[in-house]
Amino acid sequence: MDPRDSQTAALALRQRRRPSSPSKSFIQLPLWPEPNRGVPNAIVRSALFGVVRRGRRRYAEKELIASWPGVTIRYTGMKLDQSDLDVWLFAVHLARHHTLGSQVRFSAYGFLNGIGRSKGKQNREWLKAVLTRLTACAVEIGVGNRSYTGSLVHEFFHDGDTNEYVLTVNPRLAMLFDDGYSLLAWQTRSALRSDLAKWIHCFVRSHPPGVSHRVGIDGLLHLCGSESKSVREFRQRLREAMGELEALGEVRNWRAKDIVLEFERAETEADQGFPAAVPADGEQIVNLVTK
Repeated sequence: MDPRDSQTAALALRQRRRPSSPSKSFIQLPLWPEPNRGVPNAIVRSALFGVVRRGRRRYAEKELIASWPGVTIRYTGMKLDQSDLDVWLFAVHLARHHTLGSQVRFSAYGFLNGIGRSKGKQNREWLKAVLTRLTACAVEIGVGNRSYTGSLVHEFFHDGDTNEYVLTVNPRLAMLFDDGYSLLAWQTRSALRSDLAKWIHCFVRSHPPGVSHRVGIDGLLHLCGSESKSVREFRQRLREAMGELEALGEVRNWRAKDIVLEFERAETEADQGFPAAVPADGEQIVNLVTK
């Protein structure tokens, strides 16, 4: 399928969900299938949700985050990792059924079940801490001549009357999806053992299938926010992560040799019948190969 045809279809899908009366217009994310999670390419091609060592979370103040060419990200707040991304993915997944900016209500048990965690007190407290962190942070994300400034979760609180948790997503965040997003099979992400494998899975999914891609390994080390002490150490961990993805049918024809990672993204069930997992019109897939 031609990427432009896919984007036209995706835009038409969103427009069909808008009411005809301008006074009742609303913004809603595309309704991707239940087994998948949608995520903007600008986010997964960056260190915003990075590969952070356990116990090494720190506070950042308007920090410039490593990102793909054409994208600029500045971040204020506690550093985010792949477990934070699990929560944000499911929050956005729930919000896609609602007008952005309206309340999304849920139980702690339902949310934890949705991300594959048990409902114990420790995980309930962990979930509240993550959603608070996503609400308290501030991001400035520029894609081309467009930008989003705000928190990753606009509002989060507990409703004592109904014993429900409530969150809202800023309608302006939709522009990140308009500029290109990808679909992740949640079952695949859940099966990955390492944070690097989860980050690489997101990165791979943001590229078109059936095409060979070449990316500099030291560039990837920087892009994922890894704290590996050397490119050699990172390359070994990268090979292990790519092996996980290959075993799950996500990549093929890959090799991580010397300074370059080469890979071909396989077409999976997440691509079937839904035209979202392609770059936006006019986007160029830039090779981040080390010179």
